[in-house]
Amino acid sequence: MKQLTFALLATAFIFPLSASSAYGTQVVNEEGHLLYVHVPEVTQGDDSLEREPIFKGYLRDDLALTERTFSVSMPNTKFSRTWKKEFSPRWAGVGIGLNQFTNSSLNINHIDGVSLSTGRSLEFTFNFFERSIPFTRNIGVVTGLGTRWNRYHLSENDFFQKVDGRVVLSPAEYGVVFTSTRLGINSFTVPLLFEWQSKDRKGLFVSAGVVAVANYSSNSKVSYVDASGATQRTTVASDMFVRPFTFDFLVQAGFGNVGLYAKYSPINLFEGNRGPVVKPISFGAMLFF
Repeated sequence: MKQLTFALLATAFIFPLSASSAYGTQVVNEEGHLLYVHVPEVTQGDDSLEREPIFKGYLRDDLALTERTFSVSMPNTKFSRTWKKEFSPRWAGVGIGLNQFTNSSLNINHIDGVSLSTGRSLEFTFNFFERSIPFTRNIGVVTGLGTRWNRYHLSENDFFQKVDGRVVLSPAEYGVVFTSTRLGINSFTVPLLFEWQSKDRKGLFVSAGVVAVANYSSNSKVSYVDASGATQRTTVASDMFVRPFTFDFLVQAGFGNVGLYAKYSPINLFEGNRGPVVKPISFGAMLFF
């Protein structure tokens, strides 16, 4: 039975490598120290079953004396992953939104002495790279890269400036009326969003998650008309003690390639006690690529 055991182990190794639809093992004869093994492959023909040998030979202990036929073919296995192609993330695209400041109680505007002109305080978004990890045809995780430009226009005749290591609001000089006074912040963004979408690429989608934000520049600018009637534009200060790294909560929903979003940062815009205690919030629309 030692030879029989070896034959069965040999055929067990052979079977997973074959692409046949059915297998059989036939021990034809066992005499003395010789064992004749016939391993057929059964395939479906047009009208009948065909049997072709995979292995046929004599075995003696661990030695094959005669090997008449031996053929191996890899299984023609196909993995159905079409849903990976069907899942289309919504991150890469362009967008525009309205900025405001809030506080921990989610009050809007007039926060810590800062009053914004909502209609002029705009957010511009360009998300240029995206990747997704689908779990199903319509649920997955989305990440990517983007850049963002935020402009916070003040509604009063005052401006942001740096005084003694802090950002403060100062009134305009006597007789000067600002035509524009704003705080500008430029950022890079990296999202981590969970997205649900209908099976139709042009259908409904909803996503939510966090967006990591790296603020790489900030400045305060004013514009006014001088006594001669000429428009003057001045950069008051740069590096406005804005936190270099922060994050936002993002929720967006839409249909097809068009979506609406709401974004809120739970962290104060300025570092420590170096500026007004305000938290950015924005609402806008996206056109996805």
